[in-house]
Amino acid sequence: MAENKKIVSDYTRELRATVLENSLLVEGMITDFLATALNINKSTSLTLSNKSSTLSFNSKVNILIDLQLTSKAEVKKINSFMEIRNKFLHNWNIKSFADCFASFDGIEKMLRKEYLLTEAFDTYESELSHFYNRLSKDVIKNLMTIMSTSSQRFATRQINEELAKKYQRDVPRLMGLIYDLSSDPLMDKYNVSKEDRESFKKLFWVEYKKLMEDDEIA
Repeated sequence: MAENKKIVSDYTRELRATVLENSLLVEGMITDFLATALNINKSTSLTLSNKSSTLSFNSKVNILIDLQLTSKAEVKKINSFMEIRNKFLHNWNIKSFADCFASFDGIEKMLRKEYLLTEAFDTYESELSHFYNRLSKDVIKNLMTIMSTSSQRFATRQINEELAKKYQRDVPRLMGLIYDLSSDPLMDKYNVSKEDRESFKKLFWVEYKKLMEDDEIA
């Protein structure tokens, strides 16, 4: 009997460690992305560093949602991933996936529908473990997609703002820049592809005119 309790205890410790490790990986990916996208120095930040004032995991995910960087279906997966994490890390009575899934409604049904079983498992716990692993991989894959597809969006905005500020008082240089933006080192700094550089000639004017208007008001 004591040996059975020890086996369960060892399993629970390993399970909690796995859930924690996956959670730290996902949170780290979100933190790095937000720091880059919002141009925040992570080492000195009050919200994205390891200081006591840092944003919670939930808050970081909510920022992704507010920025509309992920679909409703993917948000649902991230929320499920977070709920599982919270159960294991904050509820001592959760000692298995069976305990976890039984503690809130809907998640097992949702995962069974999303990840149809194509193989047989020896135990119910193994099935639930399979669903969790599939969910974790999907969440990580989604974050990698966000990083890849959104980097150009934030780089575009940042380039335009920097270019407008840089040449706000330099009209002759500005006119030359409009005809040949591809020569500007900022384009190389942000690894802008050749096909995108032409669009910056138009996008630049939006930021430039905005800054000029703000300057006149000031």
